[in-house]
Amino acid sequence: MTNEVTKGANEAKTRRYVVSDGTAIQKGYWLQLTAGMLAASYAVGGGQPSAGIASMDKEANDGSTFITTWVNGDFNCFCSGVITAGDPIIMASSGYASNAVQCLGAITASGAGIVGYALQDAANGETKLMHIDL
Repeated sequence: MTNEVTKGANEAKTRRYVVSDGTAIQKGYWLQLTAGMLAASYAVGGGQPSAGIASMDKEANDGSTFITTWVNGDFNCFCSGVITAGDPIIMASSGYASNAVQCLGAITASGAGIVGYALQDAANGETKLMHIDL
């Protein structure tokens, strides 16, 4: 799976969201809030707040309308661009890799856009440990 987020050694907190029955979601992919407690696959550059990281696979048209996401803990995330330990991170915006995080840097984002903080330095294209806190 491309740029899959994996759980680190620490425990992770979860949250349940409503999803469309017709939606297929892969474990380890970022989700975004679309309305209320409704989550959908993250669209790069979508600008929506994060609903967390899918902690399970969800098949399309499987009759399920809920998914559990990881919302707090340490995760190995694919990094798009240079990130320094301690930097606030956001889900990648337009022009960056899919299912990746990037440094907030000079980007204007609300607090809802920040998904966590870097625990390690990362170069573009590396997978490094990040603390996610939604």
